[in-house]
Amino acid sequence: MQVGLSTSPDSAATVGDVLVVGTVYLAGYVALLATSSPVVGYFLERWTGTDLSSGIDADQRDTGRVIGKCENVLVLTLVFVGAYTALGLVFAAKSIVRREDMTSGDTTWYLAGTLVNFTYSIVVGVATSAAAATIPAVV
Repeated sequence: MQVGLSTSPDSAATVGDVLVVGTVYLAGYVALLATSSPVVGYFLERWTGTDLSSGIDADQRDTGRVIGKCENVLVLTLVFVGAYTALGLVFAAKSIVRREDMTSGDTTWYLAGTLVNFTYSIVVGVATSAAAATIPAVV
């Protein structure tokens, strides 16, 4: 969903309305970045049956978190602007960049983590966009 002022004469958006919508979108970013690591960690532990703290080394886990946070921001932004087809390009590009991780036999962590993170980011993005759409006079 794209944010902009409505051109309808019946509904004039005020600066306050735009600020409220901006705050909703900002809250979406904050909520996603604050909760994505625990959510992804929960599902990875549940699916693999191993404790994340002992399943992989700290450097690999920290690298995955940084990449995941960047992925969250990118996916959420693409959802907010309605560029859903670009998500496939991002997923393919990440697969190319992380090709070595997939060939090293670590595919469970890579694929499951990426899919959970993408799905969670899309869900938060759609929910945030729906919340922003309920604010009158701003489209």
